[in-house]
Amino acid sequence: MEKEPTLAELKARITILEKWRQFFENRYTDLANTAPRDKARLAALETMVFDLAVHAGVSGQRVESCFLERELYILDRMSRSAEDFDAGAAATLDTRDLNEVSTDETFPALFTNPGE
Repeated sequence: MEKEPTLAELKARITILEKWRQFFENRYTDLANTAPRDKARLAALETMVFDLAVHAGVSGQRVESCFLERELYILDRMSRSAEDFDAGAAATLDTRDLNEVSTDETFPALFTNPGE
């Protein structure tokens, strides 16, 4: 039979839990504060790439298609990395059915010829 924890042990546990709570609260606040700026920066980058590609003669549809395929490719790689730590983490990150997940080893090139 386990012995009941002492008052000092319970206080120590509460102190540790409070430190973890504060850590996660601070982390959440940091993420909440930076998320809008990160989204804005990503949108700016996406539109710049789109403009450059269209200026180089790539159709807008091709740019959007490549962007989506690269996004999913990177999501797949992130999911694989997450599986190393938690088998269920990939399913949380990526909710697609397995038959929708690409098995390609790389993403498609935006430009069809090198130097184009």
